[in-house]
Amino acid sequence: MSWQTVAAKDVRDAGRSKTIWLVVGVLGLLFLVLIGADLWTDGDLFTDFTDFVTTIVSILGFLVPLIALLLGYKSVIHERVSGSIVLSLSFPHSRRELIAGTFAGRGVVLLAPVLGTLAVVGLLGGLMYPPSGSELLGFAWFVLITALFGLGFLAVAIALSMSTTAERRVTLGTFGAYILLVSFWDNLVTATVQFLYRFRQEALFTLPDWAYLLYLLKPAEAYNRLLRVGFDTTRGARYASSEAPWFVDWWMGVVVFAAWIAVPLAVGLSRFDRTDL
Repeated sequence: MSWQTVAAKDVRDAGRSKTIWLVVGVLGLLFLVLIGADLWTDGDLFTDFTDFVTTIVSILGFLVPLIALLLGYKSVIHERVSGSIVLSLSFPHSRRELIAGTFAGRGVVLLAPVLGTLAVVGLLGGLMYPPSGSELLGFAWFVLITALFGLGFLAVAIALSMSTTAERRVTLGTFGAYILLVSFWDNLVTATVQFLYRFRQEALFTLPDWAYLLYLLKPAEAYNRLLRVGFDTTRGARYASSEAPWFVDWWMGVVVFAAWIAVPLAVGLSRFDRTDL
């Protein structure tokens, strides 16, 4: 049994989750409400296609992490608690192949509905606000970085699922990861800057170079930074200002996403490899 076989099995298993499809349904419903509100106001809700996409990002910023974390946090621990993981590992493949297949399978279940919904919403938005050629390319880039954004959170969830056999710990860890990475990261960086600069407010207006990088490590900030590559938007503007250091250019956003995918999986796999099943 190869990782591809594990991935196919995971697609079937994860695809049956009613909770995941409920959240995806909420995502689609919010987009429909958004489009309906624009039609109700005779197209006055957005100024152009870029403004339309920027508003979509606001919705994706809190729902995509939720979908990814819900999809991944029980992916391994459920198999361990039920004992089915022992049966899976009795086939000729390693633990690494098992995790690779799990990540690939859950990634398909995550990206297929989310990106499919984006394609439909993008088509409707394009009909209402005809995009320019550069905006069409920008939308393709936007779909790609949305995939990276979701895969980063999926990797965190699977890593948590690998790290322990206690379901309560995984649940609390997943909840904490969502709160930290979606809501409180900016506050922690701001508090750190203020503490180190003795609570002088001017420090927040002339940020030290390292603070830019700490802010950019938040997945949503990397998402916003990369969005500026495809669209002329105010999101991620601080990283494009003249005061911003060179190392927070758009490519660092790609590095951040790669790190959020690779590092949690590597750490989780390291713990998983040392665990007696």
